[in-house]
Amino acid sequence: MANDIFEIERALFGNNNFADNQKLKSYDETTVKIVLNHQRKNKLSNLELSNKYKISRNTIAKWKKIYIA
Repeated sequence: MANDIFEIERALFGNNNFADNQKLKSYDETTVKIVLNHQRKNKLSNLELSNKYKISRNTIAKWKKIYIA
């Protein structure tokens, strides 16, 4: 659900506006799992994933502890 919103934002506003709204982002469990599966499938590090989705590396590490451990 939130993943679809990100794609719409990117299509409408490009990547620049997407990076400006970092404080307003929230993720549901389904979106977190999609992001983590994308990381696993593409063998991305936390740094690479954080750069792609503009998410903190600490947030990604926290998600991995909660949803993968």
